[in-house]
Amino acid sequence: MPSTPPQVDEHGFPIPPTFDDPNGAGKRRGSPCKLVLWGLFLVFVALLAGGVAESGGWKEAKDWMAGVLVNRAREKVALGDLPGALTDLQRASAWSPDNPNIFKLRADIKQELNDFAGSLEDYDRVIKLNGRHAAAYNGRSRVYQRLNRHREAIDDLTQVVKLSSERDPMSRNNRAYARAIGGLELEEGFQDIEAALALSADLRGEANDAEHALAALLDTRGYLHFLLGRPEPALADLDQAVKNAKKEHESSLDIIEKRYGAKARRYYQTEFNKELAVIYHHRGQIHEALGHSPEAQDDLKRGDELGYNPAEGVY
Repeated sequence: MPSTPPQVDEHGFPIPPTFDDPNGAGKRRGSPCKLVLWGLFLVFVALLAGGVAESGGWKEAKDWMAGVLVNRAREKVALGDLPGALTDLQRASAWSPDNPNIFKLRADIKQELNDFAGSLEDYDRVIKLNGRHAAAYNGRSRVYQRLNRHREAIDDLTQVVKLSSERDPMSRNNRAYARAIGGLELEEGFQDIEAALALSADLRGEANDAEHALAALLDTRGYLHFLLGRPEPALADLDQAVKNAKKEHESSLDIIEKRYGAKARRYYQTEFNKELAVIYHHRGQIHEALGHSPEAQDDLKRGDELGYNPAEGVY
């Protein structure tokens, strides 16, 4: 295959060279010699396509073109052009209709655009193509949560746990949090998060205590403590989660800026703010339950300012 991709038209097909137009009439014309050569070239391409179809080479070519479009879609996502990325992925899916990763990326973008029906359709297609695609189950669970279909969200995350490594803490954390958000199987959720915290500590070679725990995991445990009627240990976890999140974020942002620049730092700062927003909101709820009215109001306000918004999936 060529080392650099050709230009493609609105249907995703390669754009051929432009013929000479000596009359300037806007028609694509060329000299007789060039027309003959171009005709011979097209015949050659047709013969080549027929010859490689049986050997699988034509499928390779189509997959290559799909890959070109997927890469361009990813670049557009990075630039915030989600509709443009969807257009490229639509073309890519026509070239390679059995590639689950194309539909997974398209499902993610549709979810970001709040097209939940379209997102679910694409996640379903990914899982039909590859029933072991853990990322698709994980993505579909988030859509189910946005639609308040919590039983289905938890069931999808159970599939993620089964498909993930036994030493993966995040799959268990995610299921624990889904159970908390849905108000279902809270004791099982607490078992999940305790296992996640132990696994995380072991993987990082640190003590399994709150001071060294990841903020996201502490937030999950604290919220489950709260839902199970244990506000004091819940508050302790959320206090520590705020401290740990700030340290984690600052360290990560320094690395991101060093590698990718200030623009990337600003983008990830916004994403990290959403995590802090949830932690502050949860701590505000706990302060309310304990009768700490000023602290509750302060935390809930901070959460809102940082982006807490269940309608946008920040909860």
